[in-house]
Amino acid sequence: MSTSSHEAVVATFNVLGYDASFAAAAERMGNGTTAAELYATYASCDALAEAWLSELIPGVNKGASVRSLFAAVAGTLTAALRNYRDFSRGWLAAAPADGWIDLRPWQLLHSHAHEYFVDGLTALRDQIALPPPLVMDDVVADVADALCAALAALLAMWQADRSTENADTDSAIDAVACLLDALLTRRADYLNNSLLVHLHRATALPREQLTKPLLDLLLPAGRVQRLGQAPALADLLRTLLPPHSPEVT
Repeated sequence: MSTSSHEAVVATFNVLGYDASFAAAAERMGNGTTAAELYATYASCDALAEAWLSELIPGVNKGASVRSLFAAVAGTLTAALRNYRDFSRGWLAAAPADGWIDLRPWQLLHSHAHEYFVDGLTALRDQIALPPPLVMDDVVADVADALCAALAALLAMWQADRSTENADTDSAIDAVACLLDALLTRRADYLNNSLLVHLHRATALPREQLTKPLLDLLLPAGRVQRLGQAPALADLLRTLLPPHSPEVT
C-alpha cells in the first residue's frame, strides 16, 4: 500500500461514513492508494479500527503506578475515538455482542492491550499485594485480562456518552484507575498491604470467589449507580463484613 497511515484511512472514513466502501475511501484519499491495496490490508472497517487503535497503545512509562498505567491507555484510546467520532461510533455500534465482556473478540487490539498490561504489572510487581499465596508473576496474565475487561467497559461507555467532551467517560476512567490502584497497590497506611488483601481477609472468601464478584459489582453501570442509594450501600457494606453469629440472649 502507499504511505498512508492507519489514521489517514480512518480520517477518510470519518468523512465518508463508517459504511462507505474502500473504493470510495481510496478515491477520496487521492494519494495513489487503490481500493485493492486497502482490501489487502484490511479485511473490513472493523479490522481497520483494530489496526488503528492497536498502534496507539502506549509504552509503559518508567515509574508508572497502577493508576497511571490504566489511565494512560484508557485516556489514549478514548481521546483517539473522540478525534474521529463518526467513524468510532460506527465501529463501536457494530461491535459483537460479547465485545464488551472483554477485548478478545478483537484479537489484535486485545493482544496489544494485554501485552501492555502484562509489561506494566510485571514492572510493578513489588508494589502490588495479592491475597496469599498468590504472587503477581503467577497470575499476571489473569490480572491483565481483568484490566482488558475494564478497558472494554470504558470503550462501551464512551460510545454511549453524550456529555460535553465525553466528560463522564473521562471521570469514569479516573475513578476506575484510582479504584484499581487502591485494590492492588500496597500502602504503608494499609499495613503494607493492598485493599484487595484486606477485602479478602475481611470477607473470608476463597481466592477464586473474590475477583468475579468484585468485577460483577464494578462493571455493570446500573448496579454501581444503586450504591448512591442508602439501602444498596448498606447491603454492600453488610456483604463485605465478616460472617458472624447473632448473639444468643
